[in-house]
Amino acid sequence: MQQQNKKMEQMLEESKRQQADAQALRQFREQAEKEKAELEETLKAQHHHEVERLEKQYSTKTYEKQLETEKSKGERDVELSKKQLATADRLQQLEVTLKEAEALAR
Repeated sequence: MQQQNKKMEQMLEESKRQQADAQALRQFREQAEKEKAELEETLKAQHHHEVERLEKQYSTKTYEKQLETEKSKGERDVELSKKQLATADRLQQLEVTLKEAEALAR
């Protein structure tokens, strides 16, 4: 009888340990799932932030390239205008020289 009581107590203790282990395992799983969800949210937020940063960087670089293109075009236009002015001045000088030559020829 005493042996049966002792065995029953051991079984009860074992059952309590198993229940405690099961409870600890459930709590561990719940905590792990909660941490996983938090990490996923953090990762999504970081990803979103990185995407926005890259989009902004891309648009900034595209804008800078457009500005550089416009600047280069403007510089070419200025050079062309200078050449046109020089050509016009030279043409005017040649016309004056031609008129002087015609006047001397008379």
